[in-house]
Amino acid sequence: MKDLSLRTTTIYYLVTTITLLVTLLSIFFPLFINTYGTLISIILIIGIGIPHGATDNIVFNYLSEQNICIACQIRFYLTYIFSALIYAIFWYLSPSFSLIAFIIISIYHLGQSNLYYLSLPKNKILEASIYSFWGLFVVFAPIISNSQEVIAILENFLSRDWIINLEHKEYFLVFIIILNSIILGLLFLFEYATKQEMFREILNLFVLGLLFYTTPLMISFGVYFGLWHSLGSTFDQIQFIRKYNSKFNFVDFYLKSIPLTLISILVFVAFYLFFFYFNYQPFQKTSLIIGLFFINLAAITLPHTIIRDKLYVR
Repeated sequence: MKDLSLRTTTIYYLVTTITLLVTLLSIFFPLFINTYGTLISIILIIGIGIPHGATDNIVFNYLSEQNICIACQIRFYLTYIFSALIYAIFWYLSPSFSLIAFIIISIYHLGQSNLYYLSLPKNKILEASIYSFWGLFVVFAPIISNSQEVIAILENFLSRDWIINLEHKEYFLVFIIILNSIILGLLFLFEYATKQEMFREILNLFVLGLLFYTTPLMISFGVYFGLWHSLGSTFDQIQFIRKYNSKFNFVDFYLKSIPLTLISILVFVAFYLFFFYFNYQPFQKTSLIIGLFFINLAAITLPHTIIRDKLYVR
């Protein structure tokens, strides 16, 4: 398998075309996207989103350069599970603090996974800031654009005092797109990015901005998380593993991801059943179901981000 990435021309055009298609469907055929969009998002999350994190153990093996080490595997799983449990406990004790922590970690992780390939300044603070400005866009653009949906979700877990209903959401989108465009322009000016890289990332801002602004929360999240973040991360992992195993390919990746993908799905289902059984909540409450999904996602974000950070800084 030749080296691929989200920036490979064919893949990039395919992902961009699908994103624009979903955007157009949301604008001109909202009934269709509201009927089938959630199903498409679930397919993307289960088919690409979960598997991209279900190989963290394999990445850890190669990062530690100990491919066969039972003790290392046990330590890895214990650390992964322990950190997830700690977060779950914190969410129960202080949901507002846990939400803020999740947002901060996600901002850095999503920005890094998108811009790590650029030849950024060798300054940790400046590098993290550049990542974070991009992360601010992909985290807050869908939140602000779907503020009523987000409020309905947060009301299940937070006091109304913590919930802010922002108006004029389009101003934020324009501001954050312009800010990131200026940063990309400066990176090009100081030769940290090529002209092609600069224009591609600016185009990405507008394509994703349209998606977030026009599409319901879970649908825009599914498209971004599945196609832009997880698919790109999957290619990055394959590229990394191929340094040690030149024959490793997309099929190998999915076969390796199956065990933890199935375990993750089973844990999610068990968590849902446990929650609804002991809290006597109506299972039909969509906002609560979505909220619980994001709590599950947040629980594994910290260990996943740590592993990916080690991968990207190599």
